[in-house]
Amino acid sequence: MAKDARDDTQPRFVPEVRSELLRSQLRRWTDQVAAAGKAAELFELEMWLRSFDRFFHVGAQPLSDSETRALALRNWSEELRLVDNALLRVVQLSRSILSEERIDLTRFDRYV
Repeated sequence: MAKDARDDTQPRFVPEVRSELLRSQLRRWTDQVAAAGKAAELFELEMWLRSFDRFFHVGAQPLSDSETRALALRNWSEELRLVDNALLRVVQLSRSILSEERIDLTRFDRYV
């Protein structure tokens, strides 16, 4: 009888266990950031990332029905300037939070 193609020596993570593992890693990382005195920067970074999420959902915009129908024809240059400025700030905050000697990209990638 042929053996199953799965490698039974590798641990299999139940989604709840994996989720708890990620939460504990995130907690450790945020504790390290706070201990380094960068909690305010982390809070601001999270605020900017959440605002991007809201900004790009059309349903979250205060637009009338006629404005919503005309979105494809709208000049987005002012909004793009705002996004550009916000992205520059996100980069500044990221560099501030991640000092070169203590970079842990895996945890940071998971947070973002």
